[in-house]
Amino acid sequence: MNTREKFKSPTLHRLLVLLICLPAGVASAQPPENEAVPAAGQASPSEPAAPVDDEQPAAGSDTKAADKKGAVKEVTVLTAADRQRIDALIADLSSSKFAIREEAVAGLIEFGERAIPMLAAAADTPDPEVQLRIRILMSRLSNNDFESAVMAFLSGASDEMEGWDYARRLIGDSNAARELFVDASRQHRELMEELDKGPGLRMVAANKAADLVVRRMMLEFLPPERGDAVALLLTCGDRSAPIPPGVERVIVRIMNSPVTSETLKDAMLAPVYQKLVGFWMRRASVSYQPQAMYFALQHRVPESVELARDIVAEFVAAGEELTGPEIIDPKYGEGLEQALLVIAKYGDPSDVARLEPLRNDARRMPIGTDQPGDTHDRIEIQVRDIAVAVSIKILGGDLREAGYLNPREHAIVVFFTASLGFPGGGDELRSKPAKYLADLIAKP
Repeated sequence: MNTREKFKSPTLHRLLVLLICLPAGVASAQPPENEAVPAAGQASPSEPAAPVDDEQPAAGSDTKAADKKGAVKEVTVLTAADRQRIDALIADLSSSKFAIREEAVAGLIEFGERAIPMLAAAADTPDPEVQLRIRILMSRLSNNDFESAVMAFLSGASDEMEGWDYARRLIGDSNAARELFVDASRQHRELMEELDKGPGLRMVAANKAADLVVRRMMLEFLPPERGDAVALLLTCGDRSAPIPPGVERVIVRIMNSPVTSETLKDAMLAPVYQKLVGFWMRRASVSYQPQAMYFALQHRVPESVELARDIVAEFVAAGEELTGPEIIDPKYGEGLEQALLVIAKYGDPSDVARLEPLRNDARRMPIGTDQPGDTHDRIEIQVRDIAVAVSIKILGGDLREAGYLNPREHAIVVFFTASLGFPGGGDELRSKPAKYLADLIAKP
């Protein structure tokens, strides 16, 4: 459901008109700006409170409360019967019958934000499924004016959204950026509230958000949504803070889910979403770098070239002791292969100099080869075969003209590395592409 359709939802409309209320027993524990404004004849908050009768106001009775800006608004107090009903509904959340659980959810939604304190008190249940349902409900019920703020935000009439200052610095201010940010805010309000509070609090909130996504997938069988991806990817934009392993695992799962491919098909949203994905790709951990590079090629994410350059530099710095003396250690080989392909697709002439150490590297790559049927010589693919081919592509040359025997090019992955090898020792055959490249480099 897109943003416009959500605004038309009757259920959502009903949620928008619910008012915030805390039980009388916990009102005194709230920050001063949320304290109730005393009615005529009552003691002020600074004066000793008079004894309070345990009797709750009659059903539907109202009292006054000051919001964060000092304005007075009407709120409805829970009656004893309300509390008893909410307790019963919370208990039904652990029912083994789906229909009963759904009725409980619907009943709690009818109570709106008034049920939040009692839900929060029940959230420490040891049952992870019930805990998840409570967290989702609390997220849906909190802040009754959220959707009104969203409509103003999407229209450009307001910038008042938690975390928007941080996000705007990363992805700019456009209709697409605002729509994606709203998706993230709907899914992970708590994380959005922590974005501007520094890397420590942001990463703690990111871990909680990632945990919520996993539990929704595992316990509720709910696929990740676009807002999940945007929220977690936003936390990767700050290079001063590491990406928690648990957060990165969830990001990789989302990258491989339909929600990412669907978003990248949206002409308006794709550029901003690609930029978000690029925040993670530039900092992907070693174990996920090959996947990041492959994803970048498949989904056209040019920001990935920065990570590809880092991989090449780290490979050169590692030396033979780590990467292997005769054949490249597979641990490094896959990442290097994908990085070279990304540079071939998104690199520029400055990368030709970066690849110079690799163009003299005669070690074999641990990848399969295309074996021509008319030769009995073993085909080998060496590091230099791929590095020279990448350099030729960057400079606009032709691989077949350069002397490669059977180069197979591809619109998405540039070319198949398995087609770049040479039979036998191949040094004499390899000299022709090397000479071709030297001539290209020498051209003014």
